[in-house]
Amino acid sequence: MKKYLLLPLMILLAMAVGATGYAKKSTVDNATEITDHLAKNLDLTDVQQRKLEIICNDILDKRAEIFSRQMMNRTRVELTSQLHRDRFDRAGYEDFRIRSLRSYNEFYMYLGQKLDEFHSLLSPPQRERLVAEIEKNRNRWFTDK
Repeated sequence: MKKYLLLPLMILLAMAVGATGYAKKSTVDNATEITDHLAKNLDLTDVQQRKLEIICNDILDKRAEIFSRQMMNRTRVELTSQLHRDRFDRAGYEDFRIRSLRSYNEFYMYLGQKLDEFHSLLSPPQRERLVAEIEKNRNRWFTDK
């Protein structure tokens, strides 16, 4: 009897462990992993680490502000309205595209400011270690999978 009860229990446990291992991480979780990784591998001081966390939180806040749920809803509405039409409205789509690009440009400009802050935070040897790590992982991080 115990054998018949134990097998389904083990299968459920294996499924639960497997499912948690493959769960998609949130943006905040990914950002935390990256900042922790940088702090460890670049031997950041406590002050540098706190400043990095502030930079990271600023970027996450700006990302949430610019790429809000409202923006995603506008994208969905634009795409579905185009599909409902008999003919594709190129002018309407172009207007939508330009408005969307403004948001992306605003975010990338902000990202550049934060990269400048991060750059000034690091010592030259820390920057060299970071460049070496980026080069080492180039194929893993910057190629199509």
